[in-house]
Amino acid sequence: MKKNLEKLVALRDILVQRPEQHNQGTWCSDVEVNPLDDCGTSACAAGWALALEGIKVQDIYEAQRKAYESDEPIYPCVSDTAAEILGLTYLEGDALFLGTLDEDDAEKAAIALLDEYIDAAKRERERGSQS
Repeated sequence: MKKNLEKLVALRDILVQRPEQHNQGTWCSDVEVNPLDDCGTSACAAGWALALEGIKVQDIYEAQRKAYESDEPIYPCVSDTAAEILGLTYLEGDALFLGTLDEDDAEKAAIALLDEYIDAAKRERERGSQS
């Protein structure tokens, strides 16, 4: 999967600019709002990735409910949707959204991992432009 450099950078910028609204322990402290609305809502990296696309966590929950009620075998989840937005593999998304929770400073760990993904995206882009 090709990483989306612009969206990774935008996500990192939000997390660095709004540290008081970055909480890796919750998808979003108020699932019915978009944290970008300057409402003081905090979110993890996945919640912020959704917010940057104009998606509320509640939208994902509603899609899950509808899929469950219709017996669809696959339904969307917050982390998978956020990983797709950022161009991350399942394992990369899992590491960013869940793996950082084991760290003493989960928010700092998430930003450090985003830096790694951004560097990888830059290398991918560089290789692509040389072809």
